[in-house]
Amino acid sequence: MRENTRISTVPTLMLTTRKDEAEVVKGLNVDTDDYLTKPFDDTELLARVNALFRRIPIKKVEQNIIKSDGYELDTNKFTLNFQNKRVVLTMKEYKIIEALIKNPLRIVDSHIRNLREKLKNAEFPTDKFLLTVWRIGHKWK
Repeated sequence: MRENTRISTVPTLMLTTRKDEAEVVKGLNVDTDDYLTKPFDDTELLARVNALFRRIPIKKVEQNIIKSDGYELDTNKFTLNFQNKRVVLTMKEYKIIEALIKNPLRIVDSHIRNLREKLKNAEFPTDKFLLTVWRIGHKWK
């Protein structure tokens, strides 16, 4: 497997026409997981690819479900269920609900008020860009 996993953990297979032993060794020493020279048989290529995949550690996905008051938020599947019925949301709607659930003391209006104040202090024309849409919320023009 790849030594420098800070860059990538994707296994690599070098396909080349160079059959010289020194070239093979050089290829394997430059962060390549396997080396195959042309021409090659398709079944050998498939077997080498499968072998690389077998070496990849399988990460267990931690189940992260938030349950409360009849709702269930699944942060792995990006779903919200209420009383065992799925609530169909766009990704933006889901992210808003997730942020509110994970930060129950968050008051959006107070943050908007603080943001308006900071922008005004910087002489930014907030009235032109940060708009309040009554009964809907806020938007950036």
